[in-house]
Amino acid sequence: KIKQSVILKAGFVFPVILFFEILIFCVENAANQYILQYSLFYKAPLTAFICSIFLFLLLWVPKQEHQNIRKIVNFICLTVCVLLTLYIFSLYITGTPTLTSQTLFNFDVYYYPVYEVFNGKVLMVDFTNIYGFYPYLLVPILKLTGSISIEKFSFITAALTLITLLSLLAVVWINIKNRILALIGYFAIVFFIIIIPLSFGEFYYAYQPHRIIFPALILLVGSLFVHAKNQIQKNILICIGYITACLSLIWNLDTGVVVTIAWCLLLLYTAALDYSLKSWILYKKALITIAYTFLAAAASYGTIALITFEKSGIWISVNQCFFAQNIFYNYGFNMFPMPEAHPWVILVILYAIGLIISLRNIKFLDNDKMIFARSRSSLYFFISIIGVGVFSYYQGRSADSVFLSVIWPGSMIAVLLLEDYYNRVMASKSLHKTKAVCWTVFLKYIFLLFLLASFALAVPYTVLNNPVISAMQ
Repeated sequence: KIKQSVILKAGFVFPVILFFEILIFCVENAANQYILQYSLFYKAPLTAFICSIFLFLLLWVPKQEHQNIRKIVNFICLTVCVLLTLYIFSLYITGTPTLTSQTLFNFDVYYYPVYEVFNGKVLMVDFTNIYGFYPYLLVPILKLTGSISIEKFSFITAALTLITLLSLLAVVWINIKNRILALIGYFAIVFFIIIIPLSFGEFYYAYQPHRIIFPALILLVGSLFVHAKNQIQKNILICIGYITACLSLIWNLDTGVVVTIAWCLLLLYTAALDYSLKSWILYKKALITIAYTFLAAAASYGTIALITFEKSGIWISVNQCFFAQNIFYNYGFNMFPMPEAHPWVILVILYAIGLIISLRNIKFLDNDKMIFARSRSSLYFFISIIGVGVFSYYQGRSADSVFLSVIWPGSMIAVLLLEDYYNRVMASKSLHKTKAVCWTVFLKYIFLLFLLASFALAVPYTVLNNPVISAMQ
């Protein structure tokens, strides 16, 4: 019922919003440029510009007229992504935890609990541990080999890193149909998760793979779930999701809570896509989902308590499981305040955009049709929730190095937006949009492509030129 003239005028809101988005981006990065300075644009601006132009032209090749070329390009992109993953796996195998004093310290803190549990000690009875009950999951693997050593433990962490990266690659590959954009996005994600920390000379096992493996696994399960073709597949994946949530709580309580809540909210969200507030089925599904979530949490606690009782005859309390959280959050140990002017604002805006996109699809709004594809909006929602949960690590300990560790979900949101903008640009001729809207979408596409490409291209640049990574090789 809205007049066409009003709709045309409303189209000019888009470039105004883009102006403020760019303004916020520039202001926050002016306050702290340490993120951009790792990109290729900062290190080699001419190379970054030329490579971005090449990618832009390559993306502009029409799909239909050059199918064979597209297939070759897609195969090359996947091969390059897999080779990067295997390359990082090799670094973790051949790397030594004594590379720097800081790395040795981080390794010792993470390796020590596994060593003690392997030799018969009991967590939270004989000694305390701040990284969760992960030794109870790793020790059985080491027992199969008959002994424990730094070499064996390093191989296990390398294998966990490999699983993490392959899970994230699968998520990107399933959801980004344009393989060139998928390659750019995956390289940017790997840059934030792996390449930057390694360029500092740190095998920070307590974060990678420890705090990322289960968020990566649940993202993969969630991605397969939203793309499932029938109810049988969905039911199987729902069971796998709850099992993953249970294991994540045993592994590490901080990320376990994030994984469990995110999985619960994803199931609630997918129900809200189909049923309105007036439907009793919505409430039935919500109650079942919440009940199973509590059951998964109870199963994780029961597993920990039974293992402790079997080994020591002592029944561990729920409060003892929160030992590390009480130390850090109640007493403020090693906690730094968040700066007001900082690029974390940009990251939060990305999650807000992801949530806004996803919430527009819910049945509560009485939409005649979904604005975004069901799987797409579900993924925006799921990644944003996980991103907000992971961001809490920086919110508590607001050091710049920690912020670099929590960017990766935001980069996944960015690459989803990049492909959506790309698709809208390619379809702009058939869409009845104002020129202001079309040009705004085009500029957003160019901006995100150049930004993500600058971080993606920083991967080979850093591998070739960073002396620390050269030493690891």
